[in-house]
Amino acid sequence: MIAELRAVEERTQGALKLSHAMRAAAAMVPFAAALAMVMVFLVPLSEILGVGPVTRWIWIEFSTTESIGTRVLIIVTMAAMTVGVVWAVYRLGLALTRRYQRLIEDER
Repeated sequence: MIAELRAVEERTQGALKLSHAMRAAAAMVPFAAALAMVMVFLVPLSEILGVGPVTRWIWIEFSTTESIGTRVLIIVTMAAMTVGVVWAVYRLGLALTRRYQRLIEDER
């Protein structure tokens, strides 16, 4: 009897670990979807808005300039743009998470 209870306890602990992993994976879905949307739409959107040509122009300027100050300014600007994109992905993922939570709560 005790051996059976221990076996049930071991299976339950394994199931709990798996359920936690599944919940974590489900929580990451909105963030992955937001990242995928940004990555898919980033290039066409940047070309439509004219960011593509500007980015190419910035890279040409970076590679041809000899001033360290100008290169640092270009690097800082590009880093700020990257932080902005990461922030947008985070906010979009957060919004999708809230929407999914509301949908799940409405189903209950």
